[in-house]
Amino acid sequence: MTRVTTPRPRIWRTDDWALDDLVAAKASTRVSVVIPARDEQDSVAAVVTGIAGAWCGPGGLVDEIVVIDSDSLDATAERARAAGAKVFSAKDIRPESGPAEGKGEALWKAAQVARGDLLVFVDADLVEWGAHFVPGLVGPLLTDPGVHLVKAVYDRPMLGADGHEAEPGGRVTELVARPLLALHWPDLAHIVQPLAGEWAIRRRTFAGLSVPMGYGVEIAALIDVAEGFGAHSIAQVDLGRRTHRNRRHDTLGPMALQVLAAAEVRLGSREVAREPARVELRQFDLVAGGFVPRSRFPVVGERPPIEPGAASRAPSVLAGSEQPRDVPRSGVAALVRADAGKDATLAPVNRVASAARSEGAGTRLRLGRHTYDADARLVMAIVNRTPDSFYDKGLTWATDAAKDRVVQVVEQGADIVDIGGIKAAPGHEIDATEEKRRVVDFVAWVRGEFPDLVISVDTWRSEVARAVCAVGADLINDAWGGYDPLLPEVAAEFGSALVCTHTGGVTPRTRPFRIEYDDVVADIVESLLTQANRAVTMGVDVERIIIDPAHDFGKNTWHSLAATRQLDRLVATGWPVLVSLSNKDFVGETLNKPVGERLIGTLATTAISGWLGAQIYRVHEVPETRQVLNMVSTIAGQRLPSITTRGLQ
Repeated sequence: MTRVTTPRPRIWRTDDWALDDLVAAKASTRVSVVIPARDEQDSVAAVVTGIAGAWCGPGGLVDEIVVIDSDSLDATAERARAAGAKVFSAKDIRPESGPAEGKGEALWKAAQVARGDLLVFVDADLVEWGAHFVPGLVGPLLTDPGVHLVKAVYDRPMLGADGHEAEPGGRVTELVARPLLALHWPDLAHIVQPLAGEWAIRRRTFAGLSVPMGYGVEIAALIDVAEGFGAHSIAQVDLGRRTHRNRRHDTLGPMALQVLAAAEVRLGSREVAREPARVELRQFDLVAGGFVPRSRFPVVGERPPIEPGAASRAPSVLAGSEQPRDVPRSGVAALVRADAGKDATLAPVNRVASAARSEGAGTRLRLGRHTYDADARLVMAIVNRTPDSFYDKGLTWATDAAKDRVVQVVEQGADIVDIGGIKAAPGHEIDATEEKRRVVDFVAWVRGEFPDLVISVDTWRSEVARAVCAVGADLINDAWGGYDPLLPEVAAEFGSALVCTHTGGVTPRTRPFRIEYDDVVADIVESLLTQANRAVTMGVDVERIIIDPAHDFGKNTWHSLAATRQLDRLVATGWPVLVSLSNKDFVGETLNKPVGERLIGTLATTAISGWLGAQIYRVHEVPETRQVLNMVSTIAGQRLPSITTRGLQ
């Protein structure tokens, strides 16, 4: 047997973050610590008080401690409640789902009563541990939006019946979990302790997972998050030392069986059971007369996603050429589809949810200093530096008026400002020198006033793009479909993001005349993939490329309606999708409304685009758009309601 030394995995430490920085990063994010417990009266109170004393209260990291009591026969519930936890009986949560026992069942039910945006799972049988577990587990989630799951790493001796250290922990890990990952999910082989009981996850991510009822919950979450968001979305944190009570060797068989069952579901070799299905496991006791069989019946069912679709934001990281075998993979996407199939018309189409995904597409979006998850919906506010815009007729042509507009939209919640120096429609010729005069100094002013704001500039000229990027622009919004082939070169040079658009090959600032397509959406997809892949080959960061179907540009109203109706085909490519719908002619013609009366039609189109997975919305009306997108995100299970007091008062 050959042993090869491999590079050490990247593992965070709790002292990688200052407490003040974590509290600042937490802001309005809610954190729930969840403790599943069954007959743990001797340890649960110490765990609750240790966390509450260190992290609860005003300005603390923890908003609530939730204990899920799974039919304890001792005083677990009473002692946890006296220590300050919110205690729920597992059988009282979703009783219509039927009885089942197991750790996964407790966590699935906990996610339905906990109020946190981040869920921190901590075992109740801890003996030697520290309150630093909590900031260690939430640190990556609070400071890196690309992290969805955090696994604990620790020195974990076990205590024998006499209270002294027994053999090192991790027997099921070494005999079952680690070999499974090596054989079938080698991209997860760097996970030090895949079955660690202490882990943290974004609630919206957990809500989209199929959850094994028993001990398979940890490996299932690990695999499903990796397949849904990429292995890079899983962080590890060294928490030092953790001891827990030893388990008898004959209890390891049922635990191992549940881990194997969860893996088989994700390999596609076992049908997922939504009822608490059981498997007979025969073990043998040695008695005076020989070996006597004894049967256990561990549960191998899985609970359905709380919010189907919430976890399928990214493709399998083992798709295509990286897949190590030909076995059909079930994984999170298939499990979600199985549950969504009963009401498929209501299932939102999520970014990169299809095999048609472009091979080069990234799984996150980076703009300026910011990194966004695939389910983020961003508002791009239009700021025209023109005297003849079709919508505002030069309202922000004056410099002071344009500055006031920027201040206003930032206060209204815009994520991006898009500054343009030439109207899209035909008109007076504006050369590059005049375009730069209109936008370069203004971009420099915006950058000075708003250092963190994402600044986009609407231009199809590489000369103008280079000038604005030099003074701080983060995004080049090429509205004319790569008419200037050097634009990607500029984006690569400055590390800027780039919008690729479909215009049907028309010349900038011209209107389409009797333009025809055999399949307009197929043409859009083909054109945008070509542009995006070309940008990658020219050095543009894969996580800084956006695609835009460009409603009205090189299209009639029928074409733009088709692009909206089939927007999921663009989303499925994997590239983040921008839509510029605001007050467009296709809205006006559809409703027979002039420019000033198209807001309702625009917002309706925005809601449809949001449901289908568009990520950036270029708009004139910021607060109205933000409300629509917040509502869409909440319905889709990606955002919590602002308040939920109805029926509680």
